[in-house]
Amino acid sequence: MIGLRNLVVEVENSYLLLIFFLIPFILSILMSFVSFTLFAYGFLIMGFLAYLVKILVTVPAFIIFKVKKEELLKFKILNFANDFFEVILSLEIVLKMEKKVQNFKNELIDFFYRLKKEGHKGFIEEMSITLKKIKRILLYTEVSSQS
Repeated sequence: MIGLRNLVVEVENSYLLLIFFLIPFILSILMSFVSFTLFAYGFLIMGFLAYLVKILVTVPAFIIFKVKKEELLKFKILNFANDFFEVILSLEIVLKMEKKVQNFKNELIDFFYRLKKEGHKGFIEEMSITLKKIKRILLYTEVSSQS
């Protein structure tokens, strides 16, 4: 792949570079559809092999994009796609964080349920009062930030 990297660096025509990028990129998308279709029809081994070919076809597109990103992003459609995928990735990070917060809440509820079940009432009452205070603060902060 070092040879491909050196070849890409030498390409000066941006349209030729775009063609070199789009050919493996489009082939990788087509191979995704082929592998998905094979999996859907129950040809698991063939689907897996098609997915491996897809990965191999994607590597040149990835190298070309990594080496000549600035030049490729001069094309408006690729610049838009890059911005779109950055937004998608940031949303994915937010969703993962929300899932972690929800998991933490569930673990906390589980913990207090076990404490209550074991009979630690004084501690439970103090913690429930504290948690209610925290909840009011969080709700007030959430309502304030939305206004």
